[in-house]
Amino acid sequence: MKFQRTVCLPKRNDSIRSGKYVHRRALSLGYVPKEEKNIYANDFGSVVSVPPELMVIGYVKAAIGIKGDLKVVYDKSFKKNYKTILKINKPLFLDIDFLWIHIQSTILKYRLISMIQCKDFFRLNLDKINNREKSESLVGSYVKMPKDFLLKRQASGWNSLNLLNFNIVNLTGKNLGIVEKIDGNGFHDWIFSGEIIIPLVDKHVINVDTVQKQVIVDWEDFW
Repeated sequence: MKFQRTVCLPKRNDSIRSGKYVHRRALSLGYVPKEEKNIYANDFGSVVSVPPELMVIGYVKAAIGIKGDLKVVYDKSFKKNYKTILKINKPLFLDIDFLWIHIQSTILKYRLISMIQCKDFFRLNLDKINNREKSESLVGSYVKMPKDFLLKRQASGWNSLNLLNFNIVNLTGKNLGIVEKIDGNGFHDWIFSGEIIIPLVDKHVINVDTVQKQVIVDWEDFW
């Protein structure tokens, strides 16, 4: 015997039984007819040809305010697989103009209007998401970006920044000098500062602060 779930609406006034509410409720349960998905997409975003491979970088955790801002956090798998990108103290969202929101089987493309970096999340403002109702409809959705963009960003790694003359500070707070040169040997790059040569790898480079112009390293001057 097959059991069928139904979409149950709260017993409130008729205004909440609008088409958009029913649609969002049904979408959350996975019962949206295919012909309705494009209607939803056209109302809230732009349905476009999707890049060959999109990677999850985060998800929409909550709606913020009444103007449609989104609270977005990094996904755990992204933080694990793209450590080099995240060690650079420069928000990934500063380098992009568009991002993709994945809602069930629908992928929407949005232009990123503004970004504010908070302590443990990002506050994003996207075009066409201009009120709280629309932003709440995206809560729980995945935020994606093209894999080739992420791979290029990771491959360029530290070289995407101009680290010359940055102060080199170790974990005890000792200043080891300044970055005089960055060079590689085919396997990875190295930081040169006087007689100090530090491998430019995740194990030894803990963080790069572009605001304070510091490279934080797990290194000692006598090594």
